Amino acid sequence: MSGALAAFSAPAFGGACGLISTTAVTKAFHMSHAAYRTLLYMPPKYGGEESLCDLSVWSGSEPTTEKRIAGKLARGKLASLVITTWMLGTGLYTPEGAKDSFTKTLAMFTDGAQASLVTTLHGKSFAPPALGAEAVGYRAKKGPRHVLVGIWSKPTIYRLLTVSITEGKTSPLLGPLKTIAATAVPAFGL
Repeated sequence: MSGALAAFSAPAFGGACGLISTTAVTKAFHMSHAAYRTLLYMPPKYGGEESLCDLSVWSGSEPTTEKRIAGKLARGKLASLVITTWMLGTGLYTPEGAKDSFTKTLAMFTDGAQASLVTTLHGKSFAPPALGAEAVGYRAKKGPRHVLVGIWSKPTIYRLLTVSITEGKTSPLLGPLKTIAATAVPAFGL
């Protein structure tokens, strides 16, 4: 894939991108195409291993310019999906050290989502399906965009997962979030 979305083939290794297939993502959004834009394994943060998977999902022809991307987004024909995973890294940890690393990371994700979506954009919180984990969510509308973040965590195993969706203002975000989370959250072991 070329152009503004600059994607690469599905990775042969797991991480956040290994939690759900592009076919499942296109079905969740009721669109015809999905492509990975980014897969990152982040440097250890608070003693954890973090990976991020960024996908574009669209219908019709591939948008290759910023103008076409904005147009498809406004018409509900384009979405962005970001899945982030964090788990305690390998090494020797005391129970207090593991708990501290997990607590700091969870606070970083929840405080960041709340600050950007609720405080800055005057959005609101919501309760995503728990799926056997602790769950919290935030959403906001800004211009032609609707942004939603769901955060799932399990303190007993020191793991957390976030799903962020950006779609057109009139697009139904909760349906895709529930569908994607129903696959990704258990696949990550939460």
